[in-house]
Amino acid sequence: MNVGHPSNLARIVAFYGGTMDESGKIASSPDLNIMRQDLYAVSVTDNETREIIAEAYRRYNLLLEPHGATAWKGIQEYSSQKNLPGKLLYISLETAHPAKFPEELIKILKIAPSLPVSLTGIDRKEENYFSLENSYDSLKEFILKH
Repeated sequence: MNVGHPSNLARIVAFYGGTMDESGKIASSPDLNIMRQDLYAVSVTDNETREIIAEAYRRYNLLLEPHGATAWKGIQEYSSQKNLPGKLLYISLETAHPAKFPEELIKILKIAPSLPVSLTGIDRKEENYFSLENSYDSLKEFILKH
């Protein structure tokens, strides 16, 4: 994935049978009815993200990074708006470590997250990437070759 231009929406559109290019133009529509059944979306401001990080840390001693805080807010809104009965299990997966956001977490929590050994020196490593055609066969061939 090109992190400078993440294509999560394009992948979701493709998962539901549609096609979207990098500019956001839909070439073929996904199945919107099934998408509406399967997906729930929220909008989270930067200030709300900071508040969620602070609250999760204060209440649960849970150190969230901004992406995880956004997911946390989504879970909170989904569970409260759907009026779901009983206690349900929700899972939120973070895609980054809080140590990637030290300046933000210092501003919010007044602490610097510890850098895990796996990230030590990562900013000095050479970047390597491959460009592949957007097809299953290309990906499979690449994986088998490498």
